[in-house]
Amino acid sequence: MIIDILLVILIAAASLLCVYLIFTLIKVNRNISLFRRDVEDIKNKLFPILDNLQKITDKAAEVSSSAEEKIKNFTHTINSLKKILSSFVSPVSGSNDPQIRINTFIRNLSAISKGISAFISRLRKK
Repeated sequence: MIIDILLVILIAAASLLCVYLIFTLIKVNRNISLFRRDVEDIKNKLFPILDNLQKITDKAAEVSSSAEEKIKNFTHTINSLKKILSSFVSPVSGSNDPQIRINTFIRNLSAISKGISAFISRLRKK
């Protein structure tokens, strides 16, 4: 008799527990669905942002490489110009006399100006 009563109580408790688990699983399923929908919304908003960020990064890399190449060309031009100017100012036959160096520099400048004026007068004739 007591065993039957305890068995009925145990079956009733198990039934209540099953009903509680069913309601709990329904709530968990609903929360998972909401979470999945939120993740989809975030994904749909995030992909265009990531695409734009990729485009911006690509353009920044392109601009950076272009600027780097132009700086290298500029540096090469400056070094060439320095080399050319140093050949005009270099001392004649190893002499360190400033007067000789200045005279050589002035002669070189004079030769350059004559060359430029000849070039311009030749262009004007054509």
